[in-house]
Amino acid sequence: FAVLTTSQLGSLTSTQVKGITTQEFGVLTTLQLSGFTSSSLSGLASTQINGLSTTTISHISTTQVTGFTSAQIGQMSSTFLNALSTVTVGALTTTQLDGLGSAQLTTLNTTQFASLTTLQLGSLTVTQVKGFSTTDLAILTTVQLTGISSTQLGALTGPQIASLSSTDVNNLTTTQLGGLLSSQIGALTTSQIAVLTTIQLGGLSTTQVKGLETTDIAFLTTSQITGLTTIQLGALITTQVTAFTSTQIQSMTTAQFAALL
Repeated sequence: FAVLTTSQLGSLTSTQVKGITTQEFGVLTTLQLSGFTSSSLSGLASTQINGLSTTTISHISTTQVTGFTSAQIGQMSSTFLNALSTVTVGALTTTQLDGLGSAQLTTLNTTQFASLTTLQLGSLTVTQVKGFSTTDLAILTTVQLTGISSTQLGALTGPQIASLSSTDVNNLTTTQLGGLLSSQIGALTTSQIAVLTTIQLGGLSTTQVKGLETTDIAFLTTSQITGLTTIQLGALITTQVTAFTSTQIQSMTTAQFAALL
């Protein structure tokens, strides 16, 4: 097997490729790998796929990776996925990504996660996004953020929400914020709350504002206070109302203050 050339390997059909043993795949060189076509790789079994060395895996081209089916993607081990180059990960189609489980998404390193496009991120299911690690979410770019839907955001856990950078939180649209549950609003850190704009705050529903922690309310700036509507203020519970500082109260309009009573 070691003496087979790239042209010989490239001539194999997907059926013939299935006959190559796991051991033989394990010693496949990066040069030999370059001979395989995307169509021939589509015939590989999970044992063959996961039998490749990490060095060989890292040399799978963007053209070759298109040959893998979503089922094959779903059978890839964490070792295999971690070995894929960032360029290759970024080349995966949305159909292929359908095969990834939430546990597999957790194994993606930050560099690979950073290579995911808005189209790829937007295609993931709510179950899959729950697999995002807090480390990965912390480096989510504002461009990538535009691909995340309100439904996907609504599926994130408290720790995942809290891991978003202040820059990302500041760039969330009112539509995206609309997907957050009151418990997720409560999971936002003080530093995240501090960067919310008046438009973002004013777009929160009465149910969402009830999720604001008293410590967060106390840190709202007088500028942010102007973004709160009378309907929102009227929906707050007693402990939230008493969290406002005297400076915040003084900055309110008469209508806003009346809504608290």
